[in-house]
Amino acid sequence: MWTRARSSVVGIVAGVCVTCLVGRWFEDALERYAYDARSAARESRIGSFEMIPFGNLGPIGTAREGLRYYDVAMTAMWAYARGAESALEIGCVRPSFVGHANWIAQKTCIAPYYAAYKETSGLPSVSPVNDDVSYVTADFMRTPLKSAELTNVDLCVCMQVLEHVSSPDDFLRKMLNTELCKVVIVSVPYMWADCGSKCSHVTHNIDETTVMKWSGGRVPAQTTVVRERGGTARLIVVYEVAPL
Repeated sequence: MWTRARSSVVGIVAGVCVTCLVGRWFEDALERYAYDARSAARESRIGSFEMIPFGNLGPIGTAREGLRYYDVAMTAMWAYARGAESALEIGCVRPSFVGHANWIAQKTCIAPYYAAYKETSGLPSVSPVNDDVSYVTADFMRTPLKSAELTNVDLCVCMQVLEHVSSPDDFLRKMLNTELCKVVIVSVPYMWADCGSKCSHVTHNIDETTVMKWSGGRVPAQTTVVRERGGTARLIVVYEVAPL
């Protein structure tokens, strides 16, 4: 009887320890990826992130390869667009970021500078393992909705683009049109001062209020500030435009 009781106690203690370890791992993961715990837990959507290759989502062989904001953006894609069948990355280079979303069947990238950027940037032209992305060279703002390039998609992603355009409000509001995207995820530099010609930013010192004004006051589903090891920060904003 004592043996059974002792076994029960040991089992309970072991179970508590495992629970503590799992809980601590989950907390560490949330802290590492600067992810909003409330959004992460929503509908238990944070269940299978092991499939995402965290830590190498930036362009291979560049200084951006291991930046954390890519991890957070991918986490948001999985959390908010897990059921997406189509995606559009706006303002992309090869290899694309959306190419890592291996659960999405149809993926397209659109950018007016894609071909020239690839030829003159000096960056290595290394594609993701599964580069099943259609690359379109076109100006997003001049391309009409419902055209062949801008058909309605489940997910729109725009990484580090809005700070470069002259009319970021028009640009963002076009993405938020229900005729284009159901879920929109954007990233922008967070509170960066004027960095001159080396980064060609049109808008500086961007924060949550700036993006709110650009969107016309639309309340996002989630905003997250991601700080890199080197000290720079980026803002990830998620919008749920229509049911997915």
